[in-house]
Amino acid sequence: MDPDTDAAAETAQNVVDSVSSWHHGSEEEHVKEALSEGLDGAGVKVSSDDVQQLARDIKESEGEGAPDVSEGIATPADE
Repeated sequence: MDPDTDAAAETAQNVVDSVSSWHHGSEEEHVKEALSEGLDGAGVKVSSDDVQQLARDIKESEGEGAPDVSEGIATPADE
């Protein structure tokens, strides 16, 4: 993986960790919106299907920890 993609994956994981911490008890749609806003604000691009899956995983985790961002799903937004 190139350094930009590594940085995007790390940034995406930080967003997922934060959203999971603050919104795990929220409705799935609210979690998805928080993820999308956080990823956009961080300059990271993740497909809508992957954002939906991450939101589902956060909701299902019930506060037991954030899901891992799979390798390759996050890219810098300017690519």
